[in-house]
Amino acid sequence: SAASIDQFDPQALANTAWAFATAGHPSPLLFDAVARASAASIDQFKPQELTNTAWAFATADHLLPDAFRRHLMQAVTSAEFATNEHLAQLHQWQLWNRERRAKVDLPDGFLRRCQAAFMASPPKPSRMQRQVEATLVSLSMPVRAEVFTDEGYSIDVVVNFQGAEVGVEVDGPSHFFGRDPSGPTLLKRRQLRKLGGWKLCSVPYWEWDEVWSDAPRRQQYLLQLLRRTLEA
Repeated sequence: SAASIDQFDPQALANTAWAFATAGHPSPLLFDAVARASAASIDQFKPQELTNTAWAFATADHLLPDAFRRHLMQAVTSAEFATNEHLAQLHQWQLWNRERRAKVDLPDGFLRRCQAAFMASPPKPSRMQRQVEATLVSLSMPVRAEVFTDEGYSIDVVVNFQGAEVGVEVDGPSHFFGRDPSGPTLLKRRQLRKLGGWKLCSVPYWEWDEVWSDAPRRQQYLLQLLRRTLEA
């Protein structure tokens, strides 16, 4: 229960927030309880616990206590935050602050390191992504694959449709819990739309599986998806 969270140590607090955020469950009451307990024990948090918690609150779009924010910004420039995993999480956290128009008082050089860490892993297009890209090409549309945005995200496919650029995210099973989008997937979509102004649509793997074997059906599916995206 939220009441028992007050008894959690920093690792348990960070792991709880991270798990709920990853699963795409914002759970406001739980995050309120984690926020209270984190503020009370902030000086005991290790670097990974700090970054996991900061990322979780960014993903859930839930406000962090001022004490946590202050401690995080004091701690993050230490050598202990040198791993790419920590820096990548902090990049998405600082993007979240941009979403909320909150100031992040960190050196520009450090923020650039965070974005570089976030972009360090090269995209690995899936077979499904290549199928979607090929189908869009067959419709004589201008298509670009793995397009990096100013925010550091890579959009699977960008297509010019009816004079507008639309980002097409090809989402396999790792992007979902059941058929609900995961927290990281929701965070990416939200930040691309809010910060980058992108028009985005998603091709879920189960819908693609239904149309893939029939060329006219998969073409019609993508055309309808693009039209709905522009109309939204």
